[in-house]
Amino acid sequence: MLEECELTSALLKSGLHSLRRAGMGEKGIYYRAFFELSIAIERVLKIIIIMRYRRENEGAFPTVNAENVVGHKLIELWRKAGIKELTGIHQKILVFLDEFAGYTRYYNLDYIFEKQGKNKNHGSVLSEWKGIQELISKKHGEKRYLHKEEMSDMLAQNCKVLFYGMEGDALTQIDYLLDVAANADYIQGYSVLYVFEIIKELREKICELEKHGYYMPVVSEFFSYYTNHRTNSEIRRKKDWLGI
Repeated sequence: MLEECELTSALLKSGLHSLRRAGMGEKGIYYRAFFELSIAIERVLKIIIIMRYRRENEGAFPTVNAENVVGHKLIELWRKAGIKELTGIHQKILVFLDEFAGYTRYYNLDYIFEKQGKNKNHGSVLSEWKGIQELISKKHGEKRYLHKEEMSDMLAQNCKVLFYGMEGDALTQIDYLLDVAANADYIQGYSVLYVFEIIKELREKICELEKHGYYMPVVSEFFSYYTNHRTNSEIRRKKDWLGI
C-alpha cells in the first residue's frame, strides 16, 4: 500500500507537469500527460476503495472478488468510491480521461489498422482535447499576441511557416499562429487548474475516510499538496510540478 501511494503520487506530479508543458509544437507530450493522469486517477480511486473497505472490515484488505476494482473505467470507479459527481469542465475532463483509459489511447493505431469498435466513430484524442480547450477559452477568455501586426509583417517578409493543428489541419497564417502561441500558456494553465481541482476532490475523500479510522500508511500525506491553500493563480502559473 505504501509503494502504491508513492507510485500514484509520482504519476500525478508527472501528469500535471506534462500537461502544463504540452503544446502544438510538441503534441506528443499531450499523450504522455493523458497516459500519466488517467493511470494516476484510476489508482487513486482504487486506493480510496481499498481504504473504505479497510474501515468497514477492521483493517483487512479486499480481494479482487470482494470489491471488483479491475479495469480502467474511471467514471464507474468514481461512483464506487462514493465521491460527489463532478460538473461542467471538470466532468468533461474526467469523461475524456475515462475514454482515454478505456479505448482512445489506441485511437491512432486503430485508425491505421481500420479496426472496428468504439474508436471508429470517435474523434482523435487531440481533437477531443481541443474541444475541452475551447470550453476553457469560452469561459475564461483568450490572450492576444502583443504587437501582432508588426511581428506578422516581419515574419512574412523573411519566412514561411507550416504547423499542424490539434486536428491535423495545416496552419500557415502567421497572425493566427502568433495568437495560438500567445494563448497556449494561458490555456495550459487553466487545464492544469481543472485537473488539480479534480485531484483535490480525491484527496478530500481520502481525508474523510481517515477520520473514520487510523490505518497505516497515512495516505493523505502522499497528496498533501492538493489543498485549498494554493490559489488559482499560483496553480495556473506553476510550470514545474515534479518537485512538489
